[in-house]
Amino acid sequence: MAVRLQIRLGTVPEEQRLSDSPDRVLVVEPTVGAVSRSKGSLYLLVTCRQTGKGPREATRFVAEAIRDQYYYDESAGIRVCVAKTIVAAGKKLGHDRERFGLHFDQAGNGPIGVGVVVVRGSELYVATVGPTRSEEHTSELQSRGL
Repeated sequence: MAVRLQIRLGTVPEEQRLSDSPDRVLVVEPTVGAVSRSKGSLYLLVTCRQTGKGPREATRFVAEAIRDQYYYDESAGIRVCVAKTIVAAGKKLGHDRERFGLHFDQAGNGPIGVGVVVVRGSELYVATVGPTRSEEHTSELQSRGL
């Protein structure tokens, strides 16, 4: 039996989250063998620098958009699909940013950050975009031998 990477450590159940926390964690571990072999398991952390209902809905919107597009897109390998899904989610968010009440800085950078991990067999793919805090947890994972 293969050793599995446990990414769920530290995940807080939805009912125990702080009411003003905009962060969203989404875990997809496919049970269908073909999907598991081709796309692997997807672990997402979407965070926002702003708080409130709008940013919370924005992080949910982005996480679901990435998940849906990633598993739908069979056009390329994992690296390309992850990049395409993040760009597509960013475009969707840009069109709806007023709905979510998001404020962008003068350079046009948004408050949303995304951390993506894909595990397929013995392969590990990691991508971060924007203001994510996943790099702070990297040393903790390394100290645990992960």
